[in-house]
Amino acid sequence: MKTSDIFLISSDYEGWAMTAVEASACGVPVVMTNIGCANEFIKNGGNGIIVGVRDSMAMYQAIFLFLNFSFFKQRNKKKMGDNGVIYAKNLYSYEQYVQLIINSWNKAFFTRIGK
Repeated sequence: MKTSDIFLISSDYEGWAMTAVEASACGVPVVMTNIGCANEFIKNGGNGIIVGVRDSMAMYQAIFLFLNFSFFKQRNKKKMGDNGVIYAKNLYSYEQYVQLIINSWNKAFFTRIGK
């Protein structure tokens, strides 16, 4: 991942998309559809670009920016990559992550049984 110019996720649906976090931790900007961790971990313009699901023109434009405009590529790729490293380091501790999973399971369980 470290040698990539961008990390692309073009899914229609995805879980939390841990690969986006991994790419960010390597300093690689992420271009992804608005799924999973988009807008939660990936900040549009901060550590990547988020496009609409199945919006092929927006996906093309985002990729084109990174790969063809040298002023954007040099300045913003570095900035977004650096931001991604910072975001990944400040994500969650192991304990916070486990608590988030427990809360999610509790919410799903109690919503399902109607309590």
